Amino acid sequence: MLSSCQLFENGGNYDQAEIEWYQKQMDEIDEMISTCKVQRAEKVEGLLQEMERLMVEPEDEFTGEYKHSIEELSAKDGLGKVYGQPRRYAQERLRSEMTKCEEAQKGIDNLMAKLTDLCNQSFNNYTSDFDYSAEPQSLSIQVRITLVSLVRMMIHYGKHLGGFKEESVPEDLPRISYLEKQMSTELQEEEVDIDPTRMADELEHLGPIGFKNSKEEYHKFPEAIMQIDNTCKELVTKLYTGDNAKHLVGDQKIPEYLTIFLANMHKQVEEFKINCVRQLRMSTEKLVEVCYEVPNSTFHYLQFKFTSIILNEMDAVVSDFGQKQGADKTLKDIHLQKFRPNLENPANKEDTKALNDEELARSAEFQELVDETQLRLLNIEEENSKLFYVAYLNNVRSLIAIFDRLIQKAAFIMLPGDEIVEKKHGNIKILTAQ
Repeated sequence: MLSSCQLFENGGNYDQAEIEWYQKQMDEIDEMISTCKVQRAEKVEGLLQEMERLMVEPEDEFTGEYKHSIEELSAKDGLGKVYGQPRRYAQERLRSEMTKCEEAQKGIDNLMAKLTDLCNQSFNNYTSDFDYSAEPQSLSIQVRITLVSLVRMMIHYGKHLGGFKEESVPEDLPRISYLEKQMSTELQEEEVDIDPTRMADELEHLGPIGFKNSKEEYHKFPEAIMQIDNTCKELVTKLYTGDNAKHLVGDQKIPEYLTIFLANMHKQVEEFKINCVRQLRMSTEKLVEVCYEVPNSTFHYLQFKFTSIILNEMDAVVSDFGQKQGADKTLKDIHLQKFRPNLENPANKEDTKALNDEELARSAEFQELVDETQLRLLNIEEENSKLFYVAYLNNVRSLIAIFDRLIQKAAFIMLPGDEIVEKKHGNIKILTAQ
């Protein structure tokens, strides 16, 4: 702008000093503007940095508070991968223990069905021409093994549940021979070595709690639940340290959520145990009912078996006798044909004597055959009758020993509903008269 101002000497209206003064004033203004511009830029930069700080710090603070809140909530309520360990452990172990009990009851039910089926087989599966020698194991022994397994399984499962009164815990079933060739029911010499394996097989239907094929240490149901309880408490002691130790409250020094969870777990366990004991008790009552049919089935099988064996062996002897009798009759007819009238002639005395000797020998041999056949028939009846007697007595004693260990209802703990006494209804005439 000053460049357009003309000096006096150039015909203008401005003096040189005046222009210099204006220039000085403008330089001061330019310097002031530059200074303000720098200050404004610095202030804007400061404001931008402050805005950036105000955006970042609350986010970091919020993130920190959020993580702390999540940590606090997880610790308080037992949530998440870390603090949820006790709850998950308890749920998995509890589910495992309950499954074991359900498998055991299922095994008892299946074996009960097998026993019923064996009793029915006694009347339906055997005919007079049945080959008992091809039978791997007699039906009476199969019934005995099944009965022993059922009684032992029920006693073991009841003890596992803690379902018996302390003063009424059933005694274990004494070992019984699985042979019926002797009167005694005690284990025979050839059974002693295999009996431990047999004892394990008898509990096989119980599943893991029957010891066989179990990959973990055996614990009874109440003991397993207490172990779950203690392990959960040990876990929270290790997990809740530092600031989180404040969540360990109460006499047991465990989080409040765990106290509630364990209380609910024990309530669920008690309901499950009651249901299992009730099912087991019903199974024992059903077994008692089935046992009314067992002697009838067993002794019917033995009677039919040995009667059939005697009749079949006697039929074989009689058939053999019939064949030999036919041959004897043919020989007798031949001798009669040879006995022609001219043998009466003294000249044929030798032929007559020879024919007579042959006939006497035939008659004696046939008489010996008759005596031998009668003796064989008597021996067959006597030997098989003795075998029947021994087997019958053996089974009587075995069944008595087994029935003596049947579990009675009074042996079980009191269950909800047992105290309700059902009132008997009186006669309608008596009621109306009152």
